[in-house]
Amino acid sequence: LSSSSISSILLAIIIIIISDPVTSSVSNGGDLGSSSSSSSHNNQHGPRFIIEPPVRVNFLNETGTVIQCKVTGATPIRIWWSLSDGTIVSDVNGLRQIRPNGDLVLSPFQSSMFRQDVHSAIYRCMATNSAGTIRSRDCEVRAVIPQPYSIQVYGEYAIIGNTGHLKCQIPAFIKEYVHVTAWFKDETILATNLSPKGK
Repeated sequence: LSSSSISSILLAIIIIIISDPVTSSVSNGGDLGSSSSSSSHNNQHGPRFIIEPPVRVNFLNETGTVIQCKVTGATPIRIWWSLSDGTIVSDVNGLRQIRPNGDLVLSPFQSSMFRQDVHSAIYRCMATNSAGTIRSRDCEVRAVIPQPYSIQVYGEYAIIGNTGHLKCQIPAFIKEYVHVTAWFKDETILATNLSPKGK
């Protein structure tokens, strides 16, 4: 090797030896900065539901109902409710109230006070803080106003030796909320283990 080549190799070795501690120091400093940034990020938790409103709520107008919406995350957290069209839900005197804790209260009401936008609507619970915003699934709310109704049983013809079916005829306006629980003949219980349609 020429003297110039040897000098170049020695110079490269010296540069590597000198540079290693500096590189290590910069790397450590970068790690500390990254850790601090990560710690700061972890302290900013977006809101999440502890109790999310159910998909459907049916209630009697005589009793009213309370729909819970519980959220956790970095404070402060703001909770509000909206309708399916995005309209912000507000208090309606004597009918609807939003509690400070986020619960939606639908108060008992007389049938004459029924309001479509309050008692038969789709609600969503919303929550936001500095880290983000969340929206609950749709919650379909229906108020049921009791009305007198009667059921009928109609016989069907069946060939001797074959199975015959009897079915309760329930008025359409109440059918969604009524379930057949048993069949009687005079005072004798005939069946309690029924098909989904009450047969």
